Amino acid sequence: MAIIIGGFLTFAYWIYWPNKVIEIHNAQAIQVDKKEYRIGDRISYTIDYCKYTEIQGIVSRSLVDGFKYNYSDYKSNVSIGCKTVIVSDMVIPDYLTPGIYHIETLAEYKINPLRNVEIRWKSVDFKVVK
Repeated sequence: MAIIIGGFLTFAYWIYWPNKVIEIHNAQAIQVDKKEYRIGDRISYTIDYCKYTEIQGIVSRSLVDGFKYNYSDYKSNVSIGCKTVIVSDMVIPDYLTPGIYHIETLAEYKINPLRNVEIRWKSVDFKVVK
């Protein structure tokens, strides 16, 4: 009986206990370094965050203009605490058509065997020209 109750309590904890992994400030308007980019330019964006749990996440990024142009996923484990960082690891690919774009990012953290926490953010719009 104790094993059943213990299992039920563990299951309930995993499913319902609120877990705050990371918080992105101003997540709907992340700033980029320029208003206009050319093919081959490197995009730099500034993220202001607070991370509360030492856990690694999988980050997926896309350039969006109605269609999504995906970049490779990568593992990220930024340090705990509140920080502002400038990230410069995205390059405008040569197959991108000119237009108005923004960056959309999804960071997924597996906090236990039954639950994932998803954090999304989006950049301000910028223009891509040839």
